[in-house]
Amino acid sequence: MKRQTASRYWVVMVVVGACGGVAVANDAADVRILHKEAVVFASPREVWHAWTTPEGMAAWWVKDANIDLRVLGPFELMMVPDAPEGERGAEGCRVLSYLPYEMFSFEWNFPPKIATLRAAKAKTEVVLHFDDLGDGTTRVRLDQLGWQEGEDWDAGYAYFDRAWGYVVALLKKHFDEQATKVDSWIDGAVNVTAQYGPQRQQQFVVELPADVATVWATLTTVDGVRSFLSPQPHIELRSGGAYALFPESTAKILGLVPERQLVVTGSAPLEFPNVRMGGTWAVLDFAAGGDGATELTMTCLGWQNGEEWDRAFEYFLKNNPMFLNLLRKRFTEGPLKWSEPGPGEVATFTREPLKTEPRP
Repeated sequence: MKRQTASRYWVVMVVVGACGGVAVANDAADVRILHKEAVVFASPREVWHAWTTPEGMAAWWVKDANIDLRVLGPFELMMVPDAPEGERGAEGCRVLSYLPYEMFSFEWNFPPKIATLRAAKAKTEVVLHFDDLGDGTTRVRLDQLGWQEGEDWDAGYAYFDRAWGYVVALLKKHFDEQATKVDSWIDGAVNVTAQYGPQRQQQFVVELPADVATVWATLTTVDGVRSFLSPQPHIELRSGGAYALFPESTAKILGLVPERQLVVTGSAPLEFPNVRMGGTWAVLDFAAGGDGATELTMTCLGWQNGEEWDRAFEYFLKNNPMFLNLLRKRFTEGPLKWSEPGPGEVATFTREPLKTEPRP
């Protein structure tokens, strides 16, 4: 058999919206392939169910579906069930093959607007692959094959280039919305909101009985951090400067607007090495409240997927409120005074009494 060379083919890749889809073609009509793909926040089993069962299909795309999961069983999606017979959708299409939770292929006909191919009952083949990415997400790859030459076939290709981009985006949106969940609770004086799903984030809000200038100085100076948290912070108050509240911290300042906003990279304990390497960040917003108080809002973003990231997410849902409650305690009970430890000793602290009465 003569070996084909790579020079025989040319490929064109076009990014499609937020789906990351591409269209692939070459100058040999019998090898033209339409390709789309997206990463969805679901397991392969969940995505498989969405494509291969009537109830799964109805949850995200076509409400009226006749699907019988067997070779040459029907795969008929009635996009317009009230239209005249023959114009309702994927009438007469069949399942071609499948590998459970990994691959599913089916026939696909042309829309009524491509009248000649619709009347001729011309069909292409659509092949879906579901790749488990191991982090709670699945890459869905869609390939449409079987294209022939001719103006109508070109029109059909252009139509499905748009249509499958829309469908893949719809699938992604469905699972993103399903995965998103919001929980809220109070931890001490801190209001906590956790958003789960593809765009995970944490938000913590606390009212502090001190004016904005005082709270800003407490969080952005060495003496301020020493007064409520740790004996050896390292802070360089500039973009790119260190924001190490503890000696082992790797956090940096990403940006700041004095007495209004501070943005810093995240840091993490050694038990979370991948999280510690970077990717998360925190936005601290300072707003004046009533009676000289300050409302501090800390939003933590940049969470990725995976077991370690899941554990770190839960860890910081507990430790960030602890951090903010300690900050508030500095204004309600007094600042910390640290000892000067000798070699091999650990610094200890006492709490100095407030110079003025705390606000009720």
